[in-house]
Amino acid sequence: MSASVLIIHSFAKQIDMGSKLSGPIPGDILAQKKLMMCMAAVAGFCDSYGLLYFRTYVSFMSGNSTQAGFSLGKQDYYTALLAFTAILFFSLGIFTASIAVGCAWYRPRWMPFVFVSFLLKLCATLVYFFHPDKHIGVALLSFAIGFLNNALTHIGGQTVNADFVTGNLNNSMKHLALGLKREELPDAKGPWDSHLSRARLLLLIWLCFLLGAAGCVVVERRLGVWTLIVTAIVLLLCAAFVRKKNVPLSNA
Repeated sequence: MSASVLIIHSFAKQIDMGSKLSGPIPGDILAQKKLMMCMAAVAGFCDSYGLLYFRTYVSFMSGNSTQAGFSLGKQDYYTALLAFTAILFFSLGIFTASIAVGCAWYRPRWMPFVFVSFLLKLCATLVYFFHPDKHIGVALLSFAIGFLNNALTHIGGQTVNADFVTGNLNNSMKHLALGLKREELPDAKGPWDSHLSRARLLLLIWLCFLLGAAGCVVVERRLGVWTLIVTAIVLLLCAAFVRKKNVPLSNA
């Protein structure tokens, strides 16, 4: 996992270096990029954990929708129910986070990361001590990732999503094609913002998701069910980073 973090950090530097030709990236935008890369790695990490222990995705709802339909067609209702459980609680996580934003007690700058960190530690504890039914683990993890999903949804003018792999790849290729054609970005937020810079950002988010998924398998060999503690710690560091750098979030 430490190797993955170093790789992510080096790519973050490349984002900055790649944009110097057209002007420096504002500090808040660069901070958002680094935060989103960590969030994507966490989503990929948790997805791998879900596959390892529950045989179900906890952040990849397109895959779960396919699995649910496929299992229904085969009359495998247990597997279909697992997939539907993930979809339901992922949606509830997004819904709950959206409701919480309007509450006076909610602190959107750090609470999403601390709350999801707690949920991940709770899931690891339940799996280790109580060996709960797969549906409970899937529900808890999917809710956690759905809740986290709402924390940061835009970087500059670009819509981003830590776990929507298909969308990120689709949008990155569109930006790449338009960038190679040297077309102007109509909603550019500054000289540093272009089709190519957005393509690079979205591909890096995809790469971080991939590294997170791979990192989970490596870490699980050493930590077993306690593997989620790694992501719980990462999220606490994200909360500290957001407060220290005063990172503007989508829900703040």
